Amino acid sequence: MVHSLRKLVNYQLEVLVVETIKRIDINSVVDPTLQECVLATSSTGRVNPDAVMGERLRKLSEELDDEYFTLLEVGEKESLWSAKFKAARIAFALSEVSQGVRLENVADFIYEMAHGHDSPETFLEKTENLIDQIASGNAGPQT
Repeated sequence: MVHSLRKLVNYQLEVLVVETIKRIDINSVVDPTLQECVLATSSTGRVNPDAVMGERLRKLSEELDDEYFTLLEVGEKESLWSAKFKAARIAFALSEVSQGVRLENVADFIYEMAHGHDSPETFLEKTENLIDQIASGNAGPQT
C-alpha cells in the first residue's frame, strides 16, 4: 500500500484521506468526538491539523480498546466487542491524520481504517482503486 501511496503528492494524499472519511457511515458512529471529526472533515473537504483533537481521538481510542478487551475477556457477544474494536481503530486512524497529512500518517491511517471495517480486504481493495483514480486525476479536486 505504501508503494501505491508514493504515487500521490501532498494534496492528493489529503484527497484520499477526505474521501475515505466521507465513506464512514455517520449513522454507525455513536461517539460524539468521532462524529465531530468525521462531520468537520466531510463538510469542509479538508484535513485541518489539530493537536487537541488528535489527543482527544487518541485518548478515545485507548478507552475504546479498554472496553473492547473487557468485553472480550468476560465473553460478551462478538457484535459488542467488535463494535468497540472497530470504533477504536477509526478513532486511532483519525488521530493519525489530525497531526497532518504526510505519507507516514496516511499509511497508518489506512491500516487502522481497514481494521475499522467488517472486511479489511475489501476496504483495502477500494482504497487501492481510489488511489489509482486520484493518481490519474479522476478523483478529487484538480490543481
